[in-house]
Amino acid sequence: MMNQIGGTPNCEQDRKVLLNLNESAYGMLPQVEQSILDTVNNLERYQFDLIETFRQMLSQEYDVPVDWLALHPGSNRALHYATQAFTSASAPLIMASPGYPICEQVAIQEKRSIYKVPLGADGRHDLQTMRELAEREGGLIYIANPNNPTGSVTPADDILTLLDTLPEKTKVLLDEAYIEYSDQPSLIDQVRHYPAMIVTRTFSKIFAMAGLRLGYAIAQPDTLQAIHTMPANDVSVPAVVAAMAGMQHADQVRERKAMVASERETLVQWLNNHDIECFSSEANCLMFRINEGAEAVKGLAALGVIVGRTWSDMPDWVRVTIGTKEEMKAFRLALEAVLYSRL
Repeated sequence: MMNQIGGTPNCEQDRKVLLNLNESAYGMLPQVEQSILDTVNNLERYQFDLIETFRQMLSQEYDVPVDWLALHPGSNRALHYATQAFTSASAPLIMASPGYPICEQVAIQEKRSIYKVPLGADGRHDLQTMRELAEREGGLIYIANPNNPTGSVTPADDILTLLDTLPEKTKVLLDEAYIEYSDQPSLIDQVRHYPAMIVTRTFSKIFAMAGLRLGYAIAQPDTLQAIHTMPANDVSVPAVVAAMAGMQHADQVRERKAMVASERETLVQWLNNHDIECFSSEANCLMFRINEGAEAVKGLAALGVIVGRTWSDMPDWVRVTIGTKEEMKAFRLALEAVLYSRL
C-alpha cells in the first residue's frame, strides 16, 4: 500500500496505511504544490507584504476587519494561547469528553482546573452543563465542531444559544478545523455579535497542508490581542503561498469533501452490517466501538493499518481517519481479520 503526496510516493511509509492523524488522504492540489515550488528562489526574504496580503484575503473572504484576524503556525498555537489567556487558578477549562486534547494539555501544564463534560449519545456537546459550570467559575469553554475524535456535530443554533446566555467573564473557543468536511455553517460571521467568541481554523485538513503548519484565529480585537503572536504575521511564506493557491480552487476542495463523505458513508454501512457501533460523523474521521480498543489498535498495526488511539474515558472506542477508497478497503479487511481472530 502506498501513501502519496502530490503524486509522489512516500517511500518511508509505503507499506503502511496511515489512518491515524486525520490528515488528508489526497495530497495537495497540483496547483498548490506548484505554488510552493515557485517560492523556493525567494525564501531568503521575509516577504511580510505577501503575508499581509494573505491576511487581507482572509479578511475579505469572511468579511471581518483585518485586525480581527491573527495567523498562527497551525491552529494548535491559537488553542494553546487561548487556554493560557482565558483560564487561571480560579477560571477553569471546560471541554467535551472525548475531545481534542491540546487545550487540556496546556491546562495541565499551567495547573488550571479542567471540567470534562461527556458528549451526548448523539455526539453533541452538552452545552447546558458547560454553561452551568461556567456560571460558577467562568473560564474558557472549548468546542470543536465537528468534534475530534468523534466527527460529530453540535448544531450552530445551539452554540448561538450558549453565546446568548454566556456567563460573565467566560470565553468560547470554537475550533472549526473540520468545518469544510461538514454541512454545518461556519460561525465566523457571528464573531461581530459576540465579543467573548474566538473561532480557529486550519489549512492542515481538507487543504492537505498539515506539514506546512498554517492556521488562524478570528475574534474581536480586545480578545484577539490576548492570543496572537507578535508580530501577527509570524508564519512561513511557503505555507501562505500554498494557502492562497488553495483558496482559489474551492471547487476542487468541494470535490474532496464529496469523496471523503462517500468513503465515510461506505464505512458506516460496513460497520452497521457488522453490528459495530459508531458515531455519526461530518469530518474526515469517526469513532467506532470495539472491545479492548487498545488491543484492536495493535492488531490493526500488525497488519500494516495505523489508526488513531483510544481515549481513557472511552477505552472501547477507536478513531479512524477516512482515507482513499484503496486505504479504506485495506482498513475494512484488516478490521475484519482482527474481529475474526477474536472468535
